[in-house]
Amino acid sequence: FKEIESTKKLMVYEEFHLPSGRGAGEDIVTAITKRAITEMRTGRKHLVGVEVVSQSDKDITKEMVDQLSSCWILDCGTDEQISRLKSLFQLPEEIASQMRVKLTGPDSGGSNILMLTKAKKKGWDYKFVRYTLGSQEMWALCSTRVDVSLRRALRRKIGFMEALKVLGDNFPGGTAEEEIMVFERHFSKLPQDLAGAALQNWDEVISEHLINLSVEEVSQVLRGHKAIDKSYIPT
Repeated sequence: FKEIESTKKLMVYEEFHLPSGRGAGEDIVTAITKRAITEMRTGRKHLVGVEVVSQSDKDITKEMVDQLSSCWILDCGTDEQISRLKSLFQLPEEIASQMRVKLTGPDSGGSNILMLTKAKKKGWDYKFVRYTLGSQEMWALCSTRVDVSLRRALRRKIGFMEALKVLGDNFPGGTAEEEIMVFERHFSKLPQDLAGAALQNWDEVISEHLINLSVEEVSQVLRGHKAIDKSYIPT
């Protein structure tokens, strides 16, 4: 017990937006929020750090902000969100204006983040930082349906780490969504029976090409400049 008591711990309220977003009763949402605030207020006495992660600025209350030592704002989609966050964190107009331009979500080169840190008796300090990931890291963390399907198909054939390397080499932006959409249009050039099989097993077809062809050859196949290898289509 003494070892646990002296060990730093972290409590994370992940997906904090889900209760209100899924129509949970107001009393339930209020109870969860109050519980989080209590943990934030008392956790430090027991070496417990508390993180609250939400996709909605409306989940963050003034009481929470009073207990925070830092906050990371990843995206601001509307003027309403910016206005609310400006009021909540007492942001200068200059910072609020930059949020409209800089906090537009991730792109292939990374993501801008507004980092807020609180200093005792000095209030909030503001800094925009750039968060970047390598191509393999982006593929490891991607969550879109088609990208996950392709990653799984490739992983089954050559293992997870090698799959990330192959995907990163061929699609350094961390996604193959656009290439897959274009690739599927070329199935119409195949005989009808093969076209149906290719469409149903598109991830297997692409993964075989990725394993056996060079980056340039794969690009040509996906764009329709090189014929699909019919031996890669499950029948």
